[in-house]
Amino acid sequence: MLLGRKKKEHSNPRAEKNAVIEEEFVEAEFEDLHDNPAAIDIESATKRGLGKLAAGQTTTPDPEIMLALSTDSEELEAAFSKMAEAYLAVKKDKASQKSSLIRLLLGFLRAAHWMHWTSHWQVKGNTSYGDHLLLERLYTGITEEIDTLAEKLVGEFGIEAVNPLEQSYFLLGFVNDVCSVESDPIRRALLVEKGVQEALRVTYERVKGLGKMSLGLDDYIMATANTHDTFLYLLNQRLSSK
Repeated sequence: MLLGRKKKEHSNPRAEKNAVIEEEFVEAEFEDLHDNPAAIDIESATKRGLGKLAAGQTTTPDPEIMLALSTDSEELEAAFSKMAEAYLAVKKDKASQKSSLIRLLLGFLRAAHWMHWTSHWQVKGNTSYGDHLLLERLYTGITEEIDTLAEKLVGEFGIEAVNPLEQSYFLLGFVNDVCSVESDPIRRALLVEKGVQEALRVTYERVKGLGKMSLGLDDYIMATANTHDTFLYLLNQRLSSK
């Protein structure tokens, strides 16, 4: 399971308690929930998994995050769709569903930024300088997109909508999904960009279907999709030159 870590020796009670929480988190069994997200017992899942990990935090991330963390999806876009479905299955009111979808999109963009930035350091060979600059263009372009979307979230749903613990789980889940199937920096970047377009499409269709699409969010998603169309074009051109 992702994030599995061995228990370390600690010299103070607080650290020992955290180590126990880690072990309980690693041992939590969510595998039986994969095929039927709607059957999740939220209270039980929270107590067994993320609720324990987040003990003492002001906000506990939703336990459906574990669905992606314990799943080996073959495509990044499949992971986004699966997590979106899991959230919509348990969030009954439209405002909560909208918040969940946008928080997922934010986590996805942060994962894309993380992977492009890392790939920027990993390129090698005769084309490394050009690849370095191309990937720099991608990750720097996403930075403003992340900031704008986060501000929209906070403006509509409050500061807890950008809970860093929850965001870190989204990011790690998505990064695990794509890195488990592609190690080449440029091909990985292409897979990520295809995933971004799918995430934008799913978010747009779902939020609009809820009747909760604002003009500002509509414009943001459309403009962001247009930018990533350009990124896809550049990456495809780069790969076709091999």
